[in-house]
Amino acid sequence: MSRQVLRTVEAFRPDVVHIVTAYSVGLIGLQAARTLGVPAVATFHACLPDILPYYGVGWGSELCWRYLRWFHRSVAFTFCPSEFTAARLRSQGFDNVRVWSYGVETGRFNPGHRSEAIRQRHGSPDAVHLLYVGRFAPEKDLPVLFNAYRDVAARRPDAVRLVLVGDGARTMETLAQAPADATATGYLDGEALSGAYASADVFVFPSRVETQGNVVLEAMASGLPVVGMREGGTLENVRDGLNGLLCEPGDAGSFASAIVRLVDDKDLRCRLGTNARSWAEQRRWEASLAPLIAGYEEAVRLHP
Repeated sequence: MSRQVLRTVEAFRPDVVHIVTAYSVGLIGLQAARTLGVPAVATFHACLPDILPYYGVGWGSELCWRYLRWFHRSVAFTFCPSEFTAARLRSQGFDNVRVWSYGVETGRFNPGHRSEAIRQRHGSPDAVHLLYVGRFAPEKDLPVLFNAYRDVAARRPDAVRLVLVGDGARTMETLAQAPADATATGYLDGEALSGAYASADVFVFPSRVETQGNVVLEAMASGLPVVGMREGGTLENVRDGLNGLLCEPGDAGSFASAIVRLVDDKDLRCRLGTNARSWAEQRRWEASLAPLIAGYEEAVRLHP
């Protein structure tokens, strides 16, 4: 595989090689850049050292950091999608970090895709629909969401519905832990995903280890206020009291209280949702690509 990749890269004759993983094929990309004598830049997508403890192998986190420091010091710049992640990397000794926040397709993710038929399928259309979109994985902290939802449902019977969109290696285990009245759609994409976002009322996202959380921005573009944690890449886009509500990390009680605020106060829910949409409109892909392109140009200019 490495020879095939190298031949493909050589035929393309790039001015810069952008590596999007530090593992496997990323090493081939690093080799290709050195072979061709062009600069390499990298993107830091997922913070594996922070994820390992969720799988019972936290002892490997420092080893992982050592490897990542070596890899990312081998490139001109490392792009990461949030200021939180940039600070996290700098605290670990990364000194060539640039922030490149991802954009969102505001046409694809849009309040105009709202559908009463979808709401009917997901539960009572008169209830406040709480939506989660993402993988079913330990690092997503879904038990926090499930416990918070049970609390809210007990305090506001028949007023809320939980909709889960996604799948993953832990799907069966996750659904077994989920509240009995939750609606699980499985993996969605295209128009079905756009409709699921726009047909909900609040986006609920308990993860603490995101580098940005693309689903957060997609939900905001769809006009949903976000209830998220005051930690991780969620902070890149969610402003407490402006376009969402932020909670204490890992605290189901705090999460439940924030949800209840939005369930009880429709005006607040609508105002935060409108602000979320306005925020997302300023983060279209066209605008977000500018710092990336500037980084490419600088890497080429500085390359010896």
